[in-house]
Amino acid sequence: MKHLLPLTLLTILLYSCKQIQYLPTQTTKTEFHNTHTHDSIYHYDSVHIKEKGDTLIVERYRYIYKDKTTHDSIHIHDTIRKPYPVEVIKQVKKPLTGWQNFQLYCGRIFLALLLLTAIYFLKKLR
Repeated sequence: MKHLLPLTLLTILLYSCKQIQYLPTQTTKTEFHNTHTHDSIYHYDSVHIKEKGDTLIVERYRYIYKDKTTHDSIHIHDTIRKPYPVEVIKQVKKPLTGWQNFQLYCGRIFLALLLLTAIYFLKKLR
């Protein structure tokens, strides 16, 4: 029980160690153009007619208001991926040494003998 806690802590520490892994990052470029245009016309029109004899007075005041506001927006959202280094693992086959070939040969012989022994015992049991 005394060794369980240090062993557990050591296992957790060793398990948490990992190799550095690159993750793809993205660069996001957002542009927003906003344009307000305001156009207005204020026109003052007046008519004055005055006559003193036989009294003819015409006064007309007229205001012309024309307001025009335009709103134009452009929203551009662009995502550019940055390349990240990729580790390429190539497998190179090396020829087996003489000792490794000998072990393979002996292993095959042992498996064949084990199979023949199993067949012999199965026939003997029946």
